[in-house]
Amino acid sequence: LQFLYFIGSSTFTMRTVFVLGLAAAASGAWVEKGVSLETEMVTFSAGLRQRNIEWLKQEWEEIVADVKGPRWRQFRTIDEINDKVAASPEDMMEATEWAKAHGFTIHTTFPDSIHMTGSVSDVRSIIGSVPTFYTFTSDNSNVVTLKKEVDDLTLPASITSLHGLFKPTIVREKRSIKGTEQSSISPQTIRQQYNITVPTSGIVGNVSVAQLSFCPVSIDDCNQYCKEGALNCQLNASEVKGPKSELNPCGEADMDVQMGYAAGPGVPLTVDGGYTTLLEWASNWFNTPGGAMASSLSYGGNEGSAAQEDPLNNELMKLGVSGRAFFVASGDAGAMGVSSCEGKFKPDWPATSPYATAVGATESTPGSAPTLKNPSKLCTDRVGPCVGKGEEEAVSVKISQFTSGGGFSQLYTPPKWQADVVSAYLSSGVELPPADLWNRKGRGYPDVAAFGGQNLVVTKRIVSQNGGTSASSPIWVGVWGTLNSVALKKTGKPLGPAAPYLYHMYTQAPHCFTDITVGDNSCPDAISTCSECHGFKTAKGWDPVSGLGTPNVACMLTFVENDLQ
Repeated sequence: LQFLYFIGSSTFTMRTVFVLGLAAAASGAWVEKGVSLETEMVTFSAGLRQRNIEWLKQEWEEIVADVKGPRWRQFRTIDEINDKVAASPEDMMEATEWAKAHGFTIHTTFPDSIHMTGSVSDVRSIIGSVPTFYTFTSDNSNVVTLKKEVDDLTLPASITSLHGLFKPTIVREKRSIKGTEQSSISPQTIRQQYNITVPTSGIVGNVSVAQLSFCPVSIDDCNQYCKEGALNCQLNASEVKGPKSELNPCGEADMDVQMGYAAGPGVPLTVDGGYTTLLEWASNWFNTPGGAMASSLSYGGNEGSAAQEDPLNNELMKLGVSGRAFFVASGDAGAMGVSSCEGKFKPDWPATSPYATAVGATESTPGSAPTLKNPSKLCTDRVGPCVGKGEEEAVSVKISQFTSGGGFSQLYTPPKWQADVVSAYLSSGVELPPADLWNRKGRGYPDVAAFGGQNLVVTKRIVSQNGGTSASSPIWVGVWGTLNSVALKKTGKPLGPAAPYLYHMYTQAPHCFTDITVGDNSCPDAISTCSECHGFKTAKGWDPVSGLGTPNVACMLTFVENDLQ
């Protein structure tokens, strides 16, 4: 996703407002079809002015960030948060009347946003100029957007941002891994590598994988993965919100579900999809009672300005203060970022958000793992043999055809739970890229890592090797579902956002993480045309390639059990 918008303030005046873009389909880039007809429909979102954001930030610090502090895990309810933070009734009325006056049809309203559809002709009525709208198509849908940001929108003060009107650009995609000497990562590989065992009693709590409207999941693909991977799982239609397709599914959605199943045996998993914008997704997740306690997102884009990222940051804070954990892929374009061969690195958003847990990608080190004994049917006649437990390294262009997103935010300083490990990395003597390309004082990402290259995935009933950090993030949401269950059974409350607790765990029990010390994230990917590559190197301890490392789940389960005495 490319986030492009600016927060304005004055009521019904002309001001600069950039608008949030839509991501390209995970299975292929958007293709321009031509100039849109005036009657074609545009779907977009409006972020509303929220109240008491400083109160919300303080609640995050005391309830989430201060692990083991006096208010840690004393989570707020949805109603308690909305009573303090939601848009005022006056602002909600003003925004709603504005939408109706311009002919827009409101299809969803939340306390912090409204989501609507209007014709190209209707949308022109809020733009001072006469920009051209274009229709784009992907494998699964069409979208009508502007190709360039506009700077002459007329909005009421109650609306702080618009989302979904700017040209879609491809950022994250399910990557097909091709090679002749590749090892394959099966569900059994994941479970052996990360010491994951099937729980002896039922799991409490639930998780989800988030999808946008253009990305339908195939129930048959996911259930074939369960059957041929010898897993006790099954995806039912009732567990899918959003589009489904057996003829033309989206590989990203299939992969997210399948990786969650592999790493979270017995963890209830749902697909939370059908959204046009990330704001709509986050608003719906927060405002849904009984919604998932953790979710994985496989979409992202280059970091914008602080004002541009505020609306989603506010939603992530509310989710955290209500006890929910957000995992996100750290990006597939190394430290340099998407379309970045020159100039400063472009960190990946929302991986750099202080309210996210960013996940990088690893691969099996060639020659380090034995061939898997008694492999499941999923491993039959694959590109390379399924391997068992071995060593891991950061994903590489040579093997996985991309490097893991990671580095340092241009916007945010390290959260307090991360400050010490970031400082240790920077003072370790490891070779660093040129100082003028990155922000030494920034929040470091990713936070953790997991397999993201060579992973076996079923799409359109075909088993193939795929990857990306979008495979790594749902592995962690499956792991977190298992850890959360321990907390829920023991205390009646979830662990909450993952990153602060994982750094706390690392300080007390670093052996619960497997340190990744081989690899870097210099060249973005195999199709990069950059004449010179720069990036970061792995090192002992936390690093901006693999974070704290990959999970030892058996160790983590014991730690949580003892830590919550």
